[in-house]
Amino acid sequence: MKMMEIDEGLAKSHYRDHVEKDFFGPLLKYITSGPVIVMVISGEDAIGQARKLMGPTDSRKASKGTIRGDFGKDVTINVIHGSDSAESAVREIGLFFGGGDQ
Repeated sequence: MKMMEIDEGLAKSHYRDHVEKDFFGPLLKYITSGPVIVMVISGEDAIGQARKLMGPTDSRKASKGTIRGDFGKDVTINVIHGSDSAESAVREIGLFFGGGDQ
């Protein structure tokens, strides 16, 4: 786990799958606006369990008691990102902790 600033280049690499989406510009602005905490969570079904705690990507659809439901605002300002697959996790760990696929 570490705290870091994400520059525009890293943000574009991280969110490359969202380049054509309407929220891409605001998402880059949000993720680069201040420090973030990045961490690796491991264990049995870590991705599934973490995503359950986070709630849906769109905070407006997230239940109270989830991170996004309690602290998020919308699809852009949703407070937390979590890998959606083991492949994404490997790529994202590389981006944020070195040896990444930028």
